[in-house]
Amino acid sequence: METTTKQDKLLFFGISFAALAALIFIINYVNPITGFGVAYIFLLAILLAGIITVLKFDFAKITEKYKSTNPYLISGIFWSALAIMKWLKYIRKDNFDWIIASLFALVAIINWISYFKKSNK
Repeated sequence: METTTKQDKLLFFGISFAALAALIFIINYVNPITGFGVAYIFLLAILLAGIITVLKFDFAKITEKYKSTNPYLISGIFWSALAIMKWLKYIRKDNFDWIIASLFALVAIINWISYFKKSNK
């Protein structure tokens, strides 16, 4: 059985962060994105390194904790957020966003109905 300490996790996070920051900086240097500065490079690298570290060391603990959770809840929240973003974009008068927003809202409603049916609330 493999044991890990906080130092192992921190070292892995640091190495992942440094590698991802360098990779994102090189990609941005070769193909620059307007408005994508050093602060965004570090924020994106921190986010990705954190996700990779959690998946590497704590994925079993996280999945064990949420095995009994109703998956429609997470899906419903996700699709609702997407629908809200698209509706806000439609309000700003972008073309054809109302179609996508309506589809996202429909999927969100289906997920919420499934969640409440399964959880008996």
